[in-house]
Amino acid sequence: MRHLLIAGGMFVVAASFNMQATAAGDLCAANLQSLHDQQVSTAQTHAVVKTLVERTIADAKAAQAQGDNKKCISITRAALTKLRNYNK
Repeated sequence: MRHLLIAGGMFVVAASFNMQATAAGDLCAANLQSLHDQQVSTAQTHAVVKTLVERTIADAKAAQAQGDNKKCISITRAALTKLRNYNK
């Protein structure tokens, strides 16, 4: 009985890590989509914003390709915050 509980506990922990990784990947992709949207709208009229968005997308995609979703989220979140403040 105890072995079954231990195995079940390990399964729950493994599933939890998998869900967190999937959620991080989804957030990275969602932030990248938001940046693409910004690139289409605001970035077309302001060269500084266009440069920021292009550089951020390149850096975030590089982090995503390496499997570092936390870095991708960090990069995109910082850029989206700057863009929100810029658009105020």
